[in-house]
Amino acid sequence: MEDTLYVAETDEFGELACVWVRPKGAKSARVFNPSKDSYDPQKAANFSGSAAANIIGWLKAQSE
Repeated sequence: MEDTLYVAETDEFGELACVWVRPKGAKSARVFNPSKDSYDPQKAANFSGSAAANIIGWLKAQSE
């Protein structure tokens, strides 16, 4: 099975606007929702659309 995938979506200025998540084993991605989703740095994940550090920072900020 593939790892969880996080895909950055940027605005017209190249700033991170939101992150889509496709959980491990899921067929499709959805917008990351901190009330339903969480980021676990101990679990393997793939990142696309921006540097992993930028996506992880965004995920952590949304989860606070």
